[in-house]
Amino acid sequence: MNIQTELRDDHQARLTVEIDQSTFEDFKKKAARQIAREANIPGFRPGKAPYDVVRRIYGDDAIAQQAVETLIDQMYPAILEEAKIEPGAAGALEDIASMDPLKLVFLVPLEPEVDLGDYQTIRLPYEPESVPEEDVEKVITRLRDSQALAEPVERAAENGDLVAVEVNAILTNPDDGQEANIITNEHVELVVGDQTETWPVPGFSNNLAGLSAGSKTTVPVIFPEDEENDSLRGKSAEFHLEVESVKKRTLPEANDEWAQSIGKFQTIQDLRDDIRHHLERTQQGNYDDEYFDRLIAAIIAGAKIKYPPQVLDEEIDHLLEHISHDLEHQHMDLDTYLKMLGLTHEAFIETEVRPAAIRRLEQSLVIKEIGRVESIEIQAEDMNEVAQEAIQTLVQFTGAKSLRKIPNNVREQVTMKAMLQVLNRRILQRMKAIATGEAEKAESTPALDAGTTSEAPAEAPVEKSE
Repeated sequence: MNIQTELRDDHQARLTVEIDQSTFEDFKKKAARQIAREANIPGFRPGKAPYDVVRRIYGDDAIAQQAVETLIDQMYPAILEEAKIEPGAAGALEDIASMDPLKLVFLVPLEPEVDLGDYQTIRLPYEPESVPEEDVEKVITRLRDSQALAEPVERAAENGDLVAVEVNAILTNPDDGQEANIITNEHVELVVGDQTETWPVPGFSNNLAGLSAGSKTTVPVIFPEDEENDSLRGKSAEFHLEVESVKKRTLPEANDEWAQSIGKFQTIQDLRDDIRHHLERTQQGNYDDEYFDRLIAAIIAGAKIKYPPQVLDEEIDHLLEHISHDLEHQHMDLDTYLKMLGLTHEAFIETEVRPAAIRRLEQSLVIKEIGRVESIEIQAEDMNEVAQEAIQTLVQFTGAKSLRKIPNNVREQVTMKAMLQVLNRRILQRMKAIATGEAEKAESTPALDAGTTSEAPAEAPVEKSE
């Protein structure tokens, strides 16, 4: 067997493999026996017809074609081993260059390669901010708002009142062909002076102050440039309002009794502490996502990453599956979604999916390579964390009350995923330690004298979002 290897710019190898004639003849004989087993040749039991008989009935081309297929199935691993090729995905037979002698041309995707460059010199401070007290109070206010009692009043609306209005709205300068009417006879309730309300624009409810039931008014509106409906961005409109009712809202007092009524809290301070805990977890997760995105982007900028197109295609397919799955939860399919966006399938992949797939692929390759270079592996002490994470996933997605009822293959898949998540967290922790200088500081610190102990706190695990 003679192999010529050509390395291509797209990180694939073209292998031209010449098979010696005696080997090919052996596979022809195997092919003839296989044909004889599957065919009904008069006068012979299955598989017992002589080679010349099979050749006379089915011809040299049929035997050769079957021989090539069998040869590839059996010899492809040996071809890769002799060529010293580590495939990154399944290869393909590109051409049969010759039948005499037999020359096969394979196109083999190579294993992705990552040269991290000087990633250990990159510095990025890790500076998460604390949750301000006003954010906790905003949640308290929203909870109180949700339980407010509303009673009709015979007076003009004041700040904090709940006002029901009938809304009609038109664009003052619609584009050619654009419908002027944007809202017709819509009934809404707004809280006067509500700073959290952004419909239709922030501060709109302030226009209701001083109006009584039966009052009518017209409010000019200019939609912001970040308006969700892009056809309205920057457009001016007139909102015609008719007040239907005015109600005074009475909010519950923020005290221990109220806190006990909405959850397992003994005091209002317990409720505030719980809110702060959830806000801190959310803010920490958001900060970590943004921090590691920036850090990995900086490493990628100084790295050299090579991968074949097949690996990227797999990532694109994986991302499309995620998008389709998310759309199913919204009772929508991908084709309908693309019609709403005004995009073809091809344009959507090129403008939206491919860039995201490249980013995800390069991020995962960099994380994996840093784990290899830094010798980060799952240790025995990590297995309790892996087990707990796997159990939480199984209970969350299967609703099973007994883990014994979950099939073994499902448990194995979830456990493997949990191991990968824990491993990724360890790698991200190491990346952060390097980027903040903590790793360098730890390595330069002299070893403690015998008998002394360190009181340094352990670094908290860092979660990386999918």
